[in-house]
Amino acid sequence: MSILKNKKLYFVIIVLTAFAIMTTGILRDRVAEDFCVFAGEESFDDGSLIVMNAVSDVTVTGDAVYEARLFGVIPIKTVSANVISSRELVAAGSPFGVKLYTDGVLVVGLGDVETAEGIVSPAREAGIETGDVVLSVNGQNVMTNEDISRLVNDSAQEMEFEILRKNKSFKVKVKPAFTDAGNKIGMWVRDSTAGIGTVTFVDKQTGMFGGLGHGICDIDTGEIMPLLHGSVVTAQVNGVIKGKAGSPGELTGIINEKEEIGTILKNTQTGVYGTLSDLGGIDTSRLYETCSRSGVKTGKATIICDVGDGTKEYAVEIEKVYNGTSKTKNMSIRVTDKELLSKTGGIVQGMSGSPIIQDGKLVGAVTHVLVNDPTTGYGIFIENMLDAAA
Repeated sequence: MSILKNKKLYFVIIVLTAFAIMTTGILRDRVAEDFCVFAGEESFDDGSLIVMNAVSDVTVTGDAVYEARLFGVIPIKTVSANVISSRELVAAGSPFGVKLYTDGVLVVGLGDVETAEGIVSPAREAGIETGDVVLSVNGQNVMTNEDISRLVNDSAQEMEFEILRKNKSFKVKVKPAFTDAGNKIGMWVRDSTAGIGTVTFVDKQTGMFGGLGHGICDIDTGEIMPLLHGSVVTAQVNGVIKGKAGSPGELTGIINEKEEIGTILKNTQTGVYGTLSDLGGIDTSRLYETCSRSGVKTGKATIICDVGDGTKEYAVEIEKVYNGTSKTKNMSIRVTDKELLSKTGGIVQGMSGSPIIQDGKLVGAVTHVLVNDPTTGYGIFIENMLDAAA
């Protein structure tokens, strides 16, 4: 009997060990390789099974090391972190207009070209893909759609294109096809975009601002547009297309392109950042201390935004907090404010960047809406935005 019990015990130990090894391997890929924390965050959990423990000094700003542990006990991996200081910022919630010009031109589509010899696709045959950025043609930098058209039309010879793809550049040869309408290579490009978003925060001392909580992406490719330069202009919200299940709503408004009030310096995964030269349209009395990820919890909160009748605060519920690999989907929020629900149906496009306030602190910003349930969306930790803004 004792032998049988021992066999059962060994079997249980083997099964549990195998489970721990398998689980550890799966969770290892889920843990971010690097992230940002506020000074003093010695330990926090990721909202599920993993606890992050500091194994270096995190009381000062700079590089630090954390160890991810399953249940706070079983080591999974060691990762790096950027320690930043908490600060007091204006929670803006104001609409702003964006004019962004790309560094190079973004390839948004490829197609066929009809010639006397048949159908060809020079750009595709050369290996160019949708989402690529064309930096130069025959050694000449290209900044606009017109630059590409002019250079292609002026050459019937094979051309050298410098391409940027996933932060790596390389060169390809493209032979334009001759048509009755001129030389063509079967490629559509975009060099600029414009739109409306919400300013999340402003530093009163420096004029630094952050907004959107996610990058400005090309509407066709979904790729973040590489920034050459950008401007912040005034904007007014003058209407709302109400959101409903399966159809996200949006704020409609007017961008005043001649009223430039700032400069965009960065377009990143976690938002757009730059400096504002005019804070006249922002209520600078809304000063809040920033809150670390470990201080964000489920429960009541508010968001600040303008849906057409001025910047106001509306009630929401933080339903879940995530500390995984995502840079932008760090918490799920649900709109509970009856006034906002009646106006917008919940979260709509254009509200991205609306600051999230909990317990008198700035904890993050709205980033996405759930298409099938516009009352629910995602938010980003404010420390992730400040890390990118630095």
